[in-house]
Amino acid sequence: MKKPVLSKTTFLKGIQCRKAVYLHKYYSQHKDPIPEERLNRFNEGHEIGFKAQELFPGGVNVAPSVKVNSQKALLETKKLIEQKTTIYEAAFLFEQVLIYLDILVYTPEGWIAYEVKSSTEISDTHLKDLALQYYVMKGCGLDLIDAKIIYLNHKRSEILETKNFENIFTDKSVIDFCISKSEEIKNEIKEMKLTLAAPSIPSIKMGLQCTVPYPCDFTSFCTKQEREITDGLFGF
Repeated sequence: MKKPVLSKTTFLKGIQCRKAVYLHKYYSQHKDPIPEERLNRFNEGHEIGFKAQELFPGGVNVAPSVKVNSQKALLETKKLIEQKTTIYEAAFLFEQVLIYLDILVYTPEGWIAYEVKSSTEISDTHLKDLALQYYVMKGCGLDLIDAKIIYLNHKRSEILETKNFENIFTDKSVIDFCISKSEEIKNEIKEMKLTLAAPSIPSIKMGLQCTVPYPCDFTSFCTKQEREITDGLFGF
């Protein structure tokens, strides 16, 4: 089995900026420190994700404690699918793209994929996230009949402040979107692999992609790089 080249995190980085995915892969030591506010949001998102698992009790979490154990997670996922067991963080690898789906549930008609988002709206990034995962799972041969995003019907801040997790979730099927984007996803994967196979950092100037839809982790690195190029051109 070939080693993973992309994950859903790196894929989404590559959608935003090809340079960012290259830097993430080969120059991760140059990342900006993660702001405390963003770390808190990550932790809050994990807490809400665990609460969403309670909507489908009795499942098995196969997420590895460290990334190098992805092979174990893949094998465990395969075994649990054969047993028709609900899986949390189900692992799939297709075309060297590794994904961990939040929740995978079996029904008599087939499997339903759920991705949990700790927001009150579904964003374009959320849709692309699940579209990638749908592509990978279908590529692995999973009998997937639906793909849904679980999100909040109350503001996250209110939920976390009151610690009232009763009836906070709603969901929406986005399988039609996922199907419609399959060819686009396939092409994006190919292009990102070519980017990562290149011998040097892509030459991409800073711009709107540095902050939209999310702040880039390499803003300081790219700012310094562009300043050095400018200083060299003008002899400063």
